[in-house]
Order: sequence, then C-alpha cells, then structure tokens
Amino acid sequence: MLALLLHGTGEKVMPARQGKFATDVHGVEMAVKDTSHRAEGWAYYNFGGMGGIRTSAKAMPKESCYSCHVQHAKRDNVFLQFYGLLAEAAHIKVSAAEQGGATLALKGLDPVMLAAGREEMGKPEIVETHRALRYQFVSEPNRARFAADPETYAARSTSEFAKRFQ
Repeated sequence: MLALLLHGTGEKVMPARQGKFATDVHGVEMAVKDTSHRAEGWAYYNFGGMGGIRTSAKAMPKESCYSCHVQHAKRDNVFLQFYGLLAEAAHIKVSAAEQGGATLALKGLDPVMLAAGREEMGKPEIVETHRALRYQFVSEPNRARFAADPETYAARSTSEFAKRFQ
C-alpha cells in the first residue's frame, strides 16, 4: 500500500526565507496492491482534498488510474521516476537478473550529457540497456533520446569518456 499526500508549497518565510516546505494538504490518494481481489493486481483510491478529506473511498475505475500506471510507471505500476526515496529502496532489492546482468557503462555518467560535453551522473532508476551495458540518465527525456538512437550516443559518449578519463 502506498499513500500519496499532495501538499501545497510554502517559501520565503522567516527566519531563513530560503527553501520550500509543505503546507496544507491538497489531496490524499492510495495505491493498494492485492492480487487476491483484483485481476489487475492494483487498485487506486482518492480520498479527496481541499474540499474535505473522506475517511473511506471506493476503488477508482480501471481507466482512470490503472491504465496510466501500467503504461508509464517505472516499475510494478509505481512511478519510481518521481520519488527518489522509493526508487532508492526499490533498487536495493533489484537483482542482477532483473538488470539483465548488464554492466554499468561510463561509470554511471549520462551518455547524452557526456556527448554534449557535460559530465553528469545518471540516476540508477532511469536506465537503458544497450549491447550488454546499462546506461544511466539524468532524466527520462535523455533516456528516450538515447533509446531512439543508441548507436550514435553510445559511440559519441564512449569516445568523449575515453578522452576525458585516460
């Protein structure tokens, strides 16, 4: 079961007047994994928000949440790509078999950024495997660019990597 609390954002408040912080609750949602009761394995609930939070809710229709989670979620219907702590926890449990046994390429540097002349570490939750190498990316759009033309980015970033780290 995962709970999502949607908060407003506050900023520029004394004493420091820096940073941002959570304010009032705008919404409460839950994702519940239960294969014994639902063929899909997941159910999604909306408990309301600023107009009032309910103490109970019925599962949302399959088309409203489930379809999007199946299509876009990073792993097991969960949007790990947006929640760093969840992704970190999930990767602790990711086996070498789940990663396809692929070796980390470029010491984790994002090949799209490297090909553009910038060294930035990719995130372990945003990956693409190409020719038995696992590439990490700083963002989903960079992963998509690489996936659309892996040969070009792999070659350019590998030669750029070799120049900088020899």
